Amino acid sequence: MFKKINCLSLFLLATITLIGCSKDETAHQNKLSLNPKNSSVIDYENIGIQHNIGLSKIYESLRLQNDLSKFELDYLEAFAADQSAKYITDHKDYGGIAIDVNNLINENSFLFTTDEQSEMTEKLRRKILDNLSDVNSITYFNDFELKMKELQGVERENVAVIVNDLRILEAEIDRNVIEQDLPILKSMVVTARYSIDYWDKNFEQWIQLGNPNYEYQTSDWDWFSDTIGDMAVADAWGAGVGALVALPSLAAGPAGLVAVAASAVAGGCRGSAVQGIRALYNRISS
Repeated sequence: MFKKINCLSLFLLATITLIGCSKDETAHQNKLSLNPKNSSVIDYENIGIQHNIGLSKIYESLRLQNDLSKFELDYLEAFAADQSAKYITDHKDYGGIAIDVNNLINENSFLFTTDEQSEMTEKLRRKILDNLSDVNSITYFNDFELKMKELQGVERENVAVIVNDLRILEAEIDRNVIEQDLPILKSMVVTARYSIDYWDKNFEQWIQLGNPNYEYQTSDWDWFSDTIGDMAVADAWGAGVGALVALPSLAAGPAGLVAVAASAVAGGCRGSAVQGIRALYNRISS
């Protein structure tokens, strides 16, 4: 395994130096190098599990900062991004490739920020759409996006219904999406399922980060139901982009599967934590 990890590191470094190739040439090379048997055996469910563990660790790091209301948003977003990278670095399964994976995410860090031109979620969304190679995949992407919009203003008792609908969509993706696009869409949908579950169970403690004396009120769900869609979408888009930028590593064999999974977790955690911090900061400031 150690030799495979070292080989993967060399492969990823070589991949990074070739980023300047034309988009058409890169797409052609990817189709040649991807082993069609590889992407279907990635442990996608574990991507969701590790994503939620990562969010819990990021939360603990933020909690140690005490009252977040004393910090500026830029600092908090940068802190959340750093903690996302640290989670990958410290992970027992990702440690050997953490530098390469974090470099891939950092090279696309502009996608994980909101600027005057566009929102973070829109930039991540566009990155995925521009790189899906099959019309069928785009159709499933659009179906997923419509399902995520149902989260806006959702009643708490209906959250499980949306999660179940995502499971059904995921099964259809398994059956009908080409191998080239499967890691992107599967990472995206699985992360969304786990993200929704995480935020449903933990949004109160994140609110407490900005108000140490916070006590839950039923009306707080109304606020959260207006923001959960943005946070879960940021998680999903981030995971999809993470898987996308690591796709060339599948040519490295079994170790490449670890890289795609780790990159999906890294992207999902970063998108989730940054969007969560932004929503929390806006609540504190209002």
